[in-house]
Amino acid sequence: MSIFSNPNLNPMYIITNELLTSNGINVNNRELKLQLLSHPEFPYLKSVTDTLDYFSIDSVVASVPKSSIPQLPENFIAQVFDGIKESLVHVSKVSNDKLFVKVNNKISQTITQEQFLRSWTGLIIAIDKNPNQQQKTKIKNLVGFSCLLIIALFSIQYIFSQTGSVLSITYFISSLIGLSISILIISEKIFTNSFASKICSFSKDTDCGIVLNSDKAKLFNVIDLGDASIIYFSFVSLAFLIDQNNISFFIISILSLPVVAYSLFHQSYSIGKLCPLCLGIALVLSLQFLIMINQYELLSVNYNSISFTVMVLIGVVSGWFYVKPLLIIEKKQEALIIENLAFRRNHKLFIPFYNSQNKVAVSSRSIDPIKLGSVDSQLILTIVTNPVCKMCRQVHTSYMELLKKYPNKIQIHIVFLAPFKNRNDVTTQVSERILELYLSKDKTQFYEAFDECYSDIDMFTWQEKWGLATTNFHNNALSEYAKWCFNNNISGTPELLINDKMFPKVYLPSDIEHFIDSLLYSKNENVEIKNTTIHV
Repeated sequence: MSIFSNPNLNPMYIITNELLTSNGINVNNRELKLQLLSHPEFPYLKSVTDTLDYFSIDSVVASVPKSSIPQLPENFIAQVFDGIKESLVHVSKVSNDKLFVKVNNKISQTITQEQFLRSWTGLIIAIDKNPNQQQKTKIKNLVGFSCLLIIALFSIQYIFSQTGSVLSITYFISSLIGLSISILIISEKIFTNSFASKICSFSKDTDCGIVLNSDKAKLFNVIDLGDASIIYFSFVSLAFLIDQNNISFFIISILSLPVVAYSLFHQSYSIGKLCPLCLGIALVLSLQFLIMINQYELLSVNYNSISFTVMVLIGVVSGWFYVKPLLIIEKKQEALIIENLAFRRNHKLFIPFYNSQNKVAVSSRSIDPIKLGSVDSQLILTIVTNPVCKMCRQVHTSYMELLKKYPNKIQIHIVFLAPFKNRNDVTTQVSERILELYLSKDKTQFYEAFDECYSDIDMFTWQEKWGLATTNFHNNALSEYAKWCFNNNISGTPELLINDKMFPKVYLPSDIEHFIDSLLYSKNENVEIKNTTIHV
């Protein structure tokens, strides 16, 4: 059976993340998952390329001759056909004749080029290595690792100064290792951590997910082994910093041995799968028991220390059972956010909804707004905005990015909704000055002032730099804008119209970026799309 035959949905997030990490590029994993899984074309190729574009990562999609494998980059995504369906996999070159192919976290294999060529369609996705981006990733990773290392080294130095014992240091380091493994177990159990998944799936006999989610993964059918692990090592790490000679460490080391035996027995016989992370925990616990046996004569019974240790344990237990529900809620919220964004990005739902909207009573062509972009544009986005409006500032950048992305295909009309009767109002004053700069010959100055007024700058600071309108002529334009808004039942900002049709209220104004391509396509296909207005 081909390794490309996978009964489950191809985990594009894993493959895309693998492509990035193998090229030394680090992005926010949460944002990567959000952008990819919510894409309307997921799990197809376009969802990957659009996601890479979102992170400003240059990518190449090409259909190449099968004889060109030697010229391909070291890492790429390839389209394969298993005889039933097409899917995408991540490919890494191992040698001249060997390729490592990853289908998902559980299915990967080193195969020959000949085996790969039988299934490969010739289509690839490759990314350009950006040295600057790779350098930023290395620096970011180095800073995080350095901080943790410094904390660990100070802790080790403190313990050595208290005990002078190498065994004590070994015990503490093993506790930190156990804590790290416990964090991986929790992340794999709740979030499906990609790094943990790599460790858990290196063999067909290993599967952390099955073991951790088994009913046998609970002591007395009550205590989850993942909870017990992270509580135990968090407690030991903190308590050992306080008192290195407490008899409690010997007692809990003895009590941990039945847990090790229980875990090994059920992995081997009841479940039939091994969990590398669980085996790591078992190894650490066994090592700590041996250390405590050798340290027994140095241990003492100090009731004050024991009392304080019990308080630390209570604090760790309380803290964990406070944090764990928050992690579970975050996981559920992530799923809801993805579902919500998937709806908001689905052009197949948006286009019919948009077409069902009625045109506004008075066309935007009846006024003379600020016009940005090509005069021969296929779409006109009319933005009703206000320089003081907080949400208008938030979406301003999105609209300007659209203008850069589609310079010859869209035109943006800016309509200010301001209290024009009160010329002492800062909104009115800034709007008048922007209109005056727009009509001046220096367009560079206009764009600079226009962008600045939608930045985080204070409006009075902005006025100190750009001043006030020299005449009241532009107040007449604000009056016309206000009348136009009133006649079309527009009373607030931001608002958006697309070719004289209101942008549906169920969407956020910034969601327009997801539909420009579909609107342009519909326009070319003579679907009912004529003039688009956006209110900001």
